[in-house]
Amino acid sequence: MAVALLCAATWAPRAHGETEPSGTPRTEFFVAAGVTAGHPAVLGELPAWATLQVGGAYCFTRTVAVGVATGWNFVGTHGIIYMPPGGDFTEGKETLAMVPAVGYVRLRFPTGDATAVPYITAGAGSYALRSTRTPANAVSYHDTQFG
Repeated sequence: MAVALLCAATWAPRAHGETEPSGTPRTEFFVAAGVTAGHPAVLGELPAWATLQVGGAYCFTRTVAVGVATGWNFVGTHGIIYMPPGGDFTEGKETLAMVPAVGYVRLRFPTGDATAVPYITAGAGSYALRSTRTPANAVSYHDTQFG
């Protein structure tokens, strides 16, 4: 899966938490909205979907931060065919969502520009997959996977 986060806002309030001797805040927080594209085996082939993410980190140095993030991925709704107990095949809808819980390390590249700082983030955690099916007699499921 590939995640493209657009309109990401990162801020580090100087009024909260301690700062380094250089005045750089020791904590940072972010809110991001974007698009996730991919087709993990459990989801089948689906188009890109909306992603919201929030997180926070502790900055060990000006270039290294370690944090946690969570969010909501609205994967979408598609039609299904199922067999209710004691019935015949019928149609319904399935709505899929993923909720990640991720730990990450962020490495910033030193630049002379204070307004834009390029970075690389690597993370791992679990993703809770939630399937809700309608009508109510169609079986819904929840699954958690490492990712």
